Amino acid sequence: MAPGIAISWDPTAPHRCAGFRAEAPEDLRPVVDVLRALGAEPARWLRLVALLAFDRLLHLPLNRSLLDAEIAVAQHEVARTLAPGSGTREHLVRQALGRARDAAPGLLRYLEHLVVRGSRPPRALDAALERVAAGYRSLLGEVGEPDPQLAVVTEAWHQLSQLDVGDDRGADPVPRSAPSARGGVDLLDPRMVKARLLDLGTAVDAAEIDVTPMHWKGRPAVRVRVAAYGGPGGPDDPDLAVRLVERRSGEICGHGLLGERSTVPSLSLREADDAYFEGVVELPDGVDPDDVRVDLVDAGAARPLPPAIDDAELRRVRRAALFLAAWRSLVAEARLWGVGAAPADRLRDLADRLGPGPADAPLWAGGPSTASLHRLADLGDEALAELLAADGPPTGVRRTPAAVHGPGDLLAAEVAAAFERRAA
Repeated sequence: MAPGIAISWDPTAPHRCAGFRAEAPEDLRPVVDVLRALGAEPARWLRLVALLAFDRLLHLPLNRSLLDAEIAVAQHEVARTLAPGSGTREHLVRQALGRARDAAPGLLRYLEHLVVRGSRPPRALDAALERVAAGYRSLLGEVGEPDPQLAVVTEAWHQLSQLDVGDDRGADPVPRSAPSARGGVDLLDPRMVKARLLDLGTAVDAAEIDVTPMHWKGRPAVRVRVAAYGGPGGPDDPDLAVRLVERRSGEICGHGLLGERSTVPSLSLREADDAYFEGVVELPDGVDPDDVRVDLVDAGAARPLPPAIDDAELRRVRRAALFLAAWRSLVAEARLWGVGAAPADRLRDLADRLGPGPADAPLWAGGPSTASLHRLADLGDEALAELLAADGPPTGVRRTPAAVHGPGDLLAAEVAAAFERRAA
């Protein structure tokens, strides 16, 4: 969040802080200021935490510029909760201004694309973009002189706001994609790589990592290959490491790198769906290729790696990641198209793909059960679409819909992605 300050957050319980950690500086005043601001205006702080978390965890095709713009706006909102002159406030304002300026060209292109379309987008996307544009106007107040990089965004929004509001709620919904059939050997672990970097499958057991035994410079080795994410939004210069683990002992027995441009010169995250990360890793003497599991790790992530992977735990982690993307995509389409998104059938299909297991047991720690998802689907398209489109969080025991409100509300980039899917 800021130098020396970290906040933990749970997407299934978005209205509360799950944990707060601060390094022990000699001067405790910045920490006290943050704690006071967090207690007074938790929604603003938790919204920024949510945006940063979804940037890492959400496996959806998000427009990078829209995402960065919204993070910048949230950073500024958080900075304004701190006292003027605060070092943490000044740090967050600098971060917000830099990120907003970097995102401005892409955000401008997106807004101009909507202007050329001739009408404002549906209300859900229009409202999300209006909040981002308002944040840019607020950021302009932080600079003491004209700032063309920020001003072009507010001008483009002004042009878009002069158009009539579109209403595509009767449009045909996007056809649902079938679960991907993969020919890989090992599963990606969403804890180890950022979202929108590698192409996570659409099923819990869809192995994405292809491993081929071979000889390299006269020694036994394996060629590791994995599909790059199919759309924009990932890091431009990823740093992917390979970890070979003996299946029986769990001991690490080899390391390597993927995507080295000297060996894979055609690699680009901006290419079509046939873009791959690829690399060769030598095997230790006496180790058979069938006896190793391949882990892929974001080597640039400043976080500890999980311990030896337990297969059941890995499937719970994958189930959570896949649910997060599919559920939030469903909510975005329901807010855009209403009953036309067929939310009840979509939710039943999602519940079936996340099984099998005890119907009333949580799909992962803190998550919904299959039975609770089917009960939501049994409300029917009209009632479910109304529930998901509500301005405020649902009341009662419907915890899963309530998670997509307040700090956990949809990102502007999520609604934009759902809108673009139907347009494509």
